[in-house]
Amino acid sequence: SLAEMYANLLATSMDKDTAKLAHPGFVEIIRNLSGDEAKILSYTAAALVLPIVDIRKESTEGKGGVTVSPFVSTVGHDAGCEHRDLSPSYLKNLERLGLIDIHRDMHLTAPGVYDRILNDPPVKKIETELNTLETHKAEFKKYFAEISQLGNLFINACVTSKET
Repeated sequence: SLAEMYANLLATSMDKDTAKLAHPGFVEIIRNLSGDEAKILSYTAAALVLPIVDIRKESTEGKGGVTVSPFVSTVGHDAGCEHRDLSPSYLKNLERLGLIDIHRDMHLTAPGVYDRILNDPPVKKIETELNTLETHKAEFKKYFAEISQLGNLFINACVTSKET
């Protein structure tokens, strides 16, 4: 919980051996995190990378397109979030706080790494709806997130217990 993170941070910052881990901004970061965001952060740290896709409505005539569903992932489910539908906002906030890096210009290449997202029934429904349009089709922009350097420091100071 966030209260445990805060207590752990205070305990850590008072320990001379681990005080160097407690950045002064961590208290403010904790104030800006929801419980679900803390779960996503812990999950992403354990998973190492988080596959993400944007669902796009692309012109079949080469006239460009628009993103209709950004930041689609399975992280809300995988991390056990209470409000899974808010996962896109959670990811944006974690990025804003500097705890994760979202690599929009790269994608993961491991076979099947995006399959759970692309085969999720709500994603399939959007894809089907877009593909029935005469002048547009569904496309997926694949990318990923990972814990940032600051995020690693934050996790070591605030999330990981000293007994681990």
